[in-house]
Amino acid sequence: WAEQVSKNFTAKTGIKVEVIPIDYSVLYEKQMIELAGKTGAFDIVTVESMCIAEWASAGWLEPLDDYIKRTPPEEIMYDDILEHFRWVLTWGGHCYGLPYYTYDQGVFYRKDLFQREDIKEMYRKWSGHELKEPGPDMTWDEVVKIAEFFDEVVPDDIMPYGIGLMAGPVESNDEWMAIMWGLGGDHFDKDYNIIVNSTESVRAMEIYLELLKHAPPGALASSYDEVVAQMQRGLIPMTGPFYLDQWPNMVKTEKLIPGAKMGINAPVMGRGYIGCFALSMDAASKRKDYAWEFLKWLAGPEGQYSFAVGGGSTCRRSVLLNPRFDPEKNPATYPYTAHYKYLVQIDDILIRELPDWQKPYRVFKLPKACSMYLESKITIGSIAAGQATPKGGLDRLALAYGTLLGWGYPVPSMKPPSWWKPPPD
Repeated sequence: WAEQVSKNFTAKTGIKVEVIPIDYSVLYEKQMIELAGKTGAFDIVTVESMCIAEWASAGWLEPLDDYIKRTPPEEIMYDDILEHFRWVLTWGGHCYGLPYYTYDQGVFYRKDLFQREDIKEMYRKWSGHELKEPGPDMTWDEVVKIAEFFDEVVPDDIMPYGIGLMAGPVESNDEWMAIMWGLGGDHFDKDYNIIVNSTESVRAMEIYLELLKHAPPGALASSYDEVVAQMQRGLIPMTGPFYLDQWPNMVKTEKLIPGAKMGINAPVMGRGYIGCFALSMDAASKRKDYAWEFLKWLAGPEGQYSFAVGGGSTCRRSVLLNPRFDPEKNPATYPYTAHYKYLVQIDDILIRELPDWQKPYRVFKLPKACSMYLESKITIGSIAAGQATPKGGLDRLALAYGTLLGWGYPVPSMKPPSWWKPPPD
């Protein structure tokens, strides 16, 4: 897609673009080396939402505010970008990136199974409650109950397991954070006190371990692609929190399993990991005006419409709600864009429900966010694997956060020292 858009851009403007492919596993390190060295090797870089504060605070990225102001509004339509991504990509009051791809989390489930009368009656007799379809009005205790039901009560020839989890060492962190935020927990409170080991955070990890009991064998080594395969093979009735950009792969279940019908919704309790890839300008670029022309083209309304035509998960409200991509109006788009309206719903929920100090989640504003994410990923993976208890592991994570922030060593403070300055909002 980037190659084709680049060719279209060159044909329109005469500006030649070299797209440099970098494997995702080394994307962060490769770009950071060039940015920190101020080599100007890249004019535009791809930034993951959790890294924007680190790179912006280091002076590696060019603020985009002046470029946006001098661009005709119809060419950039900045307010068209989903608001929670405008939060994430702003640091110190300045915009440092324009998003072009989102992997916000929601839920996927076998709608045909949740609507089967015999299964609904079975659940009613077993639990004394009605079987609800997964979504933002469901609690995590209800998810645990439903996972147990499908795993232990529903006959194996209908459904052998209860839930799919990305419990490997990479994405389990994102799943735990979604549960934690749903329960009202966070990494830091509004005053930047470390609360990652709070009651809500510990309970979120306990819930995750309960869900893990009802996942297929090998869940501790599973990434998102293994969970997609589990759904396609008829091994799981639901998964979530899960990346909604995987809808085109999840919906293939309908062709692989006779009678299967996939359901999709916003995340349980309305909270999921909010993730995007954005385009930012290298502060050391020697071709900033040309770089901006391409950046606004690729991340702007025209480029993002082109992206959506190919089934990409865009971050622009006007594209996500365009009738062309609405399966009810254009059924041909169902296998590619049925998740679009839920990306808008996630944005609406966060805008409506989050207090101002959590817009975005507080950890995203810290220059050490990337390092904290990596530390958290290790901790959550070890707890999931049974190498630490939820409380013990999260207590150590809290200490690691304090150490990364320079709040003391070997036993850092859990509260900001008097000399510490919070990041600018």
